[in-house]
Amino acid sequence: MKSITRIAIVLAIIPILILTGCGKKDIIKSEREMYESAYDALSRSRYETAIERYEALRAAYPYGELSTQGDLEICYAYYKTKQFELTAPCIDRFLANHPTHSQIDYAYYLKGLALLPVRPPKFGETLFRSKSDLTDHDAETGREAYAAFTEVIERFPLSEYADASREKLVQLINVFARHDLQIALFYLERRAYIGAANRASRVLKRYETSPYTEEALAILMYAYDRMNLPDLSADNRRVLQFNYPASIYLTDVSAIFDDAALESDFE
Repeated sequence: MKSITRIAIVLAIIPILILTGCGKKDIIKSEREMYESAYDALSRSRYETAIERYEALRAAYPYGELSTQGDLEICYAYYKTKQFELTAPCIDRFLANHPTHSQIDYAYYLKGLALLPVRPPKFGETLFRSKSDLTDHDAETGREAYAAFTEVIERFPLSEYADASREKLVQLINVFARHDLQIALFYLERRAYIGAANRASRVLKRYETSPYTEEALAILMYAYDRMNLPDLSADNRRVLQFNYPASIYLTDVSAIFDDAALESDFE
């Protein structure tokens, strides 16, 4: 009889223990606790952990005030882990969902950083002496980055990120100019002089403040000479000489670019 009683007591206790265990497992931390845990990981540069915690915060409190802040900070964590393909879409979602957030200027700035193409060359570095590996995709993302930085400058001129955005625009202009010169040189190597001249002209028209105008003028001078347009070639030579009197292209531009064409040998 006592055994039966003990069994009955055990059977009665088991459900209570199960329910108690489930209760502990189902306890959800407060929004602030979850946010502070995620932010702590972020501030300690534990970005992967921060991403996991911000995702958990968003799932538990999708409309919370701190969750909204977490929606921006997780974008930064993506950026720091070099997941640039996730950073820009993350920011686009944030901008769409929180268009009046107090840190919209930072969101645009971070988007620009995530979309920056390969590191721009140093001032004075010439395309001809150091070819770029810039791709069309880099140029396209660069244009998107340019738009993001422009947004910061035009909408938030007093923002703490405005000056940094202006500096990035200068770098991007150099990237675009470098990319066009890369294509112009490609045309020159294949003796496609019209294409080379068009690309070089675009550098002078769109990116006249870049450090690549010297090369652009030299390409024009050489391309027009090869197209039997001596007057146009002479015009560009005069401009080159006035602006860059010590330019190596004033010595013997034909020898420089002829060597390039021969080296390519129409590969």
